[in-house]
Amino acid sequence: MLPFFIYFPFMFYKGKILFAALFSLCLMLEKSYGQTKNYPRDQMIIDLGFERWNKVPEGYNERWYSHNFTLSLLKDIVNENNGLSLAIGGAVAWHHHHSDLYWDELGRYDLRSENYSKNKITTVYFDVPIEFRFRAVRDKRGRYFRTYLGAKVGYNVSNWNLYVDNDSKYKRYRTPGMNDWRYGVYVRIGWNWVSIFGQYSLSPLFEDGHAIEVYPYSVGISLMAF
Repeated sequence: MLPFFIYFPFMFYKGKILFAALFSLCLMLEKSYGQTKNYPRDQMIIDLGFERWNKVPEGYNERWYSHNFTLSLLKDIVNENNGLSLAIGGAVAWHHHHSDLYWDELGRYDLRSENYSKNKITTVYFDVPIEFRFRAVRDKRGRYFRTYLGAKVGYNVSNWNLYVDNDSKYKRYRTPGMNDWRYGVYVRIGWNWVSIFGQYSLSPLFEDGHAIEVYPYSVGISLMAF
């Protein structure tokens, strides 16, 4: 395995290059299929959500402020005037999960009951989402109802564990046993430029037989930037 000071910059720039390549492909597809006259494109989407884990150990406590932030760029590659379309693109997602679950250097975990000020796992993913989109007829002000059903696959670009108590503070990168890949499903339902979303990971956060088997899920709001 590459040292972190080599691995992280490599994956960071690789993710940026891939993101730029996907967005360029979407622009090319847009020129091929043309602009729709009846609907905005919903190209940039910002997701702000609260996050939880499913199938957690007994006695496990999550903090209510566990959250995630996702920035997505998508383009309609099939966009008919009947309101149905298919969109594909790229996204970068940051997940911050606060709990009393503590990992040591070998990837073993226990539940911390002593006083601590911060204990969180942060994961950063580069995702490739695909959405089946339905848009209702626009009203006189150009507003409309939308329902988007999506699926995505993503790569874990980076992750780290931050722990702070009265006596110590450490930040450890590359949590042992964490899956490099993920896949899941999501839905967006909304009106005008605001939607609510829900997403569920169909893949476990950690590798089989390592640590614990948990499946992240989240709910929140989506803002259609343009």
